[in-house]
Amino acid sequence: MVADNCLRGRTKPSVFISFVFFCFLFCACSPQDTVTLSYELQQVEQGFALKKIHFFDDTTGIAMGGVNYEFGVAQFTSDGGKTWSLDTVSQKIVRDFDVIGEDVFGVGIDNFITQKEGPFPWVELPVPESGESNGIIKTETGYILAGGIAIKNGFVIRLSDDFTEVSRLEIEGEMNAVDRSSSTDFHMVGFGTIFRSEDAGVTWIENIVDGDDYRDVFFINESIGWIVGNAGSILKTEDGGLSWASLRKASAHNKMRFNSVQFANESLGAIVGDDGLVWLTRDGGQRWIQIEDIPEQDYSSVFINDDFMCIGSYQGQIVKLFL
Repeated sequence: MVADNCLRGRTKPSVFISFVFFCFLFCACSPQDTVTLSYELQQVEQGFALKKIHFFDDTTGIAMGGVNYEFGVAQFTSDGGKTWSLDTVSQKIVRDFDVIGEDVFGVGIDNFITQKEGPFPWVELPVPESGESNGIIKTETGYILAGGIAIKNGFVIRLSDDFTEVSRLEIEGEMNAVDRSSSTDFHMVGFGTIFRSEDAGVTWIENIVDGDDYRDVFFINESIGWIVGNAGSILKTEDGGLSWASLRKASAHNKMRFNSVQFANESLGAIVGDDGLVWLTRDGGQRWIQIEDIPEQDYSSVFINDDFMCIGSYQGQIVKLFL
């Protein structure tokens, strides 16, 4: 009976149209090309994760991470990543850091702020509100911390420069990342949620979008930014986060587990994720190219400029790809 129903003339066009529509969506949302780039394996697997990588210039860079409840690490390079130093800098993992000039401000589990001001040593400073932070922004008057645990119990905390709590906003879903598009415009993403602030984190406005467990947000200027999610979604804004267009929809099947996104300019950008996933775009995210023949790791962090891309993994591996 089921087979007969499937063969009826009235249902065939709708089934065919649905199939064509699905194929169109799949093709439109998936990389159409692959490319092989030359690369250097700069660091083999370690006993810790690398949560973020940043280069100050072509030769000087920093990577931070650690093991969740055991220690946090900072690695520096001054030769483009050919060698990386290693320091233990905190009691628990550093999940994110912000860079202001030569100063670095990191945060992670227990909300300890790990900071390094220029040439001075690392110091770890306690915060009055405990929690598991996934993102940090250093503001002109203090800090913004965002986090949560187990995809729930989300929060955003505003601190003064002396680490006094100014305000705390409870959010149902865990917050995974924050970024700034200007000195006053901040953006925050998490489990099924996107927020923006137009007053340096004093108040937050929620955007209404299709849900995903959004993992990262990155702005290249005041207007243009991107978001990636754990179910493979890619969003883009061209109006400073007032609205978001879907470049790739989340999918329960064949999903790509994106972890990090960054752009060198409005056109050139990269996304990394689990199972060796590294995607490159040269048109602002309309079309993506999958990079092949690189170590198959769960990539957690990416930095890209006009000449190279540096990616870190949950296993502590560092790979530099030449563009």
